[in-house]
Amino acid sequence: MVHIGIIGTGSISHRHALAVQASPKACLAAVCSTSQDRADSFAARYGIEKAYGSLPDLLADPSVDAVIVTTLNSAHAFITIEALGAGKHVLCEKPMAINRHEAQRMVDAALGGNRLLMMGFTLRFSPAATAMRQFIDDGMVGPIHYGKVRILRRNGFPGGWFGRRELSGGGSLIDLGVHAIDFARWMMGSPDPVSVYGATFDRPRGRAGVPQSKTGHAAAGAMDGDTCDVEDLATAMIRFSGGSVLFVETAFCMDIPEEEDISIELFGECAGLRLRDTLEVFSQHGGHLTDTAVPLATLGDSAHNFGNQLAHFVDAIEGAPCLSTALDGLWVQRILDAIYESARTGHEVRM
Repeated sequence: MVHIGIIGTGSISHRHALAVQASPKACLAAVCSTSQDRADSFAARYGIEKAYGSLPDLLADPSVDAVIVTTLNSAHAFITIEALGAGKHVLCEKPMAINRHEAQRMVDAALGGNRLLMMGFTLRFSPAATAMRQFIDDGMVGPIHYGKVRILRRNGFPGGWFGRRELSGGGSLIDLGVHAIDFARWMMGSPDPVSVYGATFDRPRGRAGVPQSKTGHAAAGAMDGDTCDVEDLATAMIRFSGGSVLFVETAFCMDIPEEEDISIELFGECAGLRLRDTLEVFSQHGGHLTDTAVPLATLGDSAHNFGNQLAHFVDAIEGAPCLSTALDGLWVQRILDAIYESARTGHEVRM
């Protein structure tokens, strides 16, 4: 039985807590928050015996084998490095950090401490990912040379600390695009990025008095330049080793007829794949163009995804190969940094 502590009591922490509770191989041993009252409330809700109001106290607890980091983005690196140094295994929520330098220090800490650092890329653990991976691994798609990923909201600005770059690291790109970029790169065979061209736009950010779209957050609201310094819309083209290319679009508030919670299209030598609510395969057979739809659960952050991710984290602690490594997180962080740099300078960034 792996005894797990949760660090952070924000909205995403509840999904992790439910996943641990449902696991036959893990238990919730402790919770930590910057507020003792919030820690106590969280502990009472999930029947957790130990609630800490400070990080050192939780990390000094010898009964805690591993931690899940669910804090705001700017705290990921510090907490992860401290936890690894205390001998704990770590599952860190996305994004890995707010820049590649912090991400590199996290990787170094994991390697130096001989402890597992796994990234919380939940899309990798969805039923849709399993189906898509099977088509690719069976050779039905062939080498993938081009991909398009989009996560577009019409009125889904999260608000709060998500609008402050010093705390979040950025806007729609680092909050939404991190999932899409990691997923597509993984499906494409995890090639190394060689160059990036990107652009970002900071309007409209939020819509005062307009109801939130279904993909928004309860904390969302209109924000102005004094309270928000992150991008609303981001677009980029990433070129990988071997010549493959990935096109990315993300937005919190975009004037579109229909939202795309997540849309992934990959094109190989033998077939094309499109993943939205269903997985579709476009190919040819017997002299005819063929379209095949595979009904399955959606790709979104369902309880199923978090449960699968937690089960994999426990297996990896026990020695199984890790599917979502710290190096994966570092590569994505380097791509994000390059997109932001390209947007700032107006030029391609070579990696």
